[in-house]
Amino acid sequence: MTWQQCQAVISRRSELPHGHILLGLKAPPVAARARPGQFLHVRCGGDGWPLLRRPFSLAGILPAEGEVELLVRRVGKGTAWLASQPVGQVLDVLGPLGNGFPRPWQKQKQGDLLGVAGGVGVAPLVPALLEAARTGWDVGLLLGAQDAPGLLLVERLRASGIDVSTCTEDGSYGRQGLVTELLAERLPGASLVFACGPPGMLRVVREMTTAVECYFSLEERMACGVGACLGCACQSGDGYHLVCRDGPVFSAREVQL
Repeated sequence: MTWQQCQAVISRRSELPHGHILLGLKAPPVAARARPGQFLHVRCGGDGWPLLRRPFSLAGILPAEGEVELLVRRVGKGTAWLASQPVGQVLDVLGPLGNGFPRPWQKQKQGDLLGVAGGVGVAPLVPALLEAARTGWDVGLLLGAQDAPGLLLVERLRASGIDVSTCTEDGSYGRQGLVTELLAERLPGASLVFACGPPGMLRVVREMTTAVECYFSLEERMACGVGACLGCACQSGDGYHLVCRDGPVFSAREVQL
């Protein structure tokens, strides 16, 4: 078993636009084994309610510090509870769960990785982009959102040396338009594409990357997080896959959106 149930302590928290929170969790067992693209299943609330855990992509993996990071968006009772917790709060977590992104930079000294994200979809891409950049790969991120506050972690990534290009649908920051329009310009220089965002965006990315190796991180509601309940099934060319167990990262050619 590569995951476990453990206690994680909120070590830091940062308020971000649109009610998002970036949480640092002290969880050495998780940080030691986590890989870019995996997730945590977090119990939110007390006294058995809400009943189900909530899945969160790992937005940061810091094994030397024994920490991981979660990007939390307030969308319901569970996430609102988690976003309101103070530093020092102990959380019950399962993880690291799922299969992450491939890591060809561990064998290849050179390559060109391009991330494509819509809003909060930037979270699972961050550890992969940073890890690839540290090994000498050329790394870029194309990030789109409806408006400027929806562009998350931009300055943090730029400070780490990531080439970040942005666009917003209302034109309030970066270029006005869709992130797939940026992809059309940048794709010829990429040898590998990682993407996460709404299904409509991913469908367009898949159509555009038929000649390039491309992987998606899928977002899905989950009950158990370990493949027991079959509640997060997604269709593929050869049947069905479970996002929690077989993913959340899949080849773009493997799943149907």
